[in-house]
Amino acid sequence: MNSNSVSAVQVLVTAYKDALHLADANGDMPLHSACCNKTQTAEEIVQAVLDAAPDVAQVAGQYGRLSLHATCMNISAASAVQVVVMAYKEALHLADENGDKPLHLACRNKTQAAEEIVKAVLEAAPGIAQTAGFHGRLPLHVACMNSNSVSAVQVLVTAYKEALHMVDANGDM
Repeated sequence: MNSNSVSAVQVLVTAYKDALHLADANGDMPLHSACCNKTQTAEEIVQAVLDAAPDVAQVAGQYGRLSLHATCMNISAASAVQVVVMAYKEALHLADENGDKPLHLACRNKTQAAEEIVKAVLEAAPGIAQTAGFHGRLPLHVACMNSNSVSAVQVLVTAYKEALHMVDANGDM
């Protein structure tokens, strides 16, 4: 762990706590940005921001995405997903502007943690693999189209095998 990165975030939070509630030009809060962190200190940085402003986990940013959406799609630590889930568990069942829930976005995660992130979401929200998103796509459809993790796809097949025979709104399997 690089404690300097976490310390720097903590210093900034202490110096200007109000900044945690200010959106950037895209409508994203600092928590959304922290949730895109791909470093080894990602979990600690997300936790530091959440400790200072836990209410921000409920704020939608660009594309109507909550911090959990951003975490699932971008972060490289499944433990950070668990931290954000604990801050706002209801987010697991909330869709962005496209109709995608956090699991759909986890299926686009291209980090080495993709499988563990998919598992973390499924453990926190059993049955969510059966939920259609954008274009009627199930998480398995999204993973087959976007993931670079065969094991994440296998986890989804195990979670909802029937998805192998289901079509999306375009008629694609």
